[in-house]
Amino acid sequence: MSFYTSLSGLQASQTDLSVISHNIANVGTNGFKKSHAQFADVMASNFATDPTKQVGSGVVVKANRQEFKEGNYNNSANALDLAISGDGFFAVQNPGKGPLQYTRNGAFQVDQQNYVTDSSGGRLQVLPVDTDGNVTATGLDGLAALQLPATSGEPIATKKVTMDLNLSSTAATTPMAFNRSNLATYNNTTITKIYDPSGNAMTLTNYYVRKPLPVDANGNAIQPTDGSSTWQVYSFVDDQQLKVQGSADPVELTFDKVPAGLNRGQTIDIRITLGAASRAVVAPVGGWLEAGGSSAFVLDADGAHARRRSVKTGRRNPEQVEILSGLNPGERIVISNTASVKGDILNIR
Repeated sequence: MSFYTSLSGLQASQTDLSVISHNIANVGTNGFKKSHAQFADVMASNFATDPTKQVGSGVVVKANRQEFKEGNYNNSANALDLAISGDGFFAVQNPGKGPLQYTRNGAFQVDQQNYVTDSSGGRLQVLPVDTDGNVTATGLDGLAALQLPATSGEPIATKKVTMDLNLSSTAATTPMAFNRSNLATYNNTTITKIYDPSGNAMTLTNYYVRKPLPVDANGNAIQPTDGSSTWQVYSFVDDQQLKVQGSADPVELTFDKVPAGLNRGQTIDIRITLGAASRAVVAPVGGWLEAGGSSAFVLDADGAHARRRSVKTGRRNPEQVEILSGLNPGERIVISNTASVKGDILNIR
């Protein structure tokens, strides 16, 4: 008997090693749950014998238990790779109404009929919902195979493009004719994604060219001191140039000069974009801004008074000054040419 007792121990150890080997072999298997072997002592079959005098007959494998605890999450490039947080299983069913099966393996794919399936071809079962996402059926009888639609929504062609951009008033001009392949013939470009009536993405590219400036007697370009400029815009969708009323001529953009020297009591609208990358706004130079650049008068809601507020200014020229911070969206400031403004409140009327 001692030989068979020792042999049972060897067999139990072999089973334990097999379970461990199985766990290691499946370390990369999606949804795999490791197992561990459980063993029990084999006692003599004569229960009338005094237990203190009995000698065991070896060991036996009692069970092979799986551990259903939650594993680690891994990122993947497949949008259909899913994972369950907590308890639960994915329900799958083979075509033809076979038995319902459950799995933790969320590596799904799409077959030729657009059904979401697992690696064995079982179709993922889900509960139907309405257009608002509310579940319309419950229970096993309400399950249906998930089939992705061939299209998602109706395609709508791009009808309007709105852009915010900044073109330098001191940009150089070029005498050469516009050629989109020659960087020296334009100043700036912007690229925007648009869509045709079928929903296909296309690229809208705008090329900005500053029109030639007047020249002095020596042939040197004269930069306007008032900040005015005229630009031409050439627009292409992919390789096709857009036309306006059948003409391939560029669209002209004209930037008016900034009004200089507003009088006391006149106001200027200020709109500033707040956030991590705030934009500076440009205002005509007023007496206190020119004197120190530390404050501005912000118009009250009643329009009868303006109160002094600290602001931060940046670059300036004889006509303009940048206001970098200190104003809120929609606020208006009062500009004065008088450098002798005193006090913290202005009476507008």
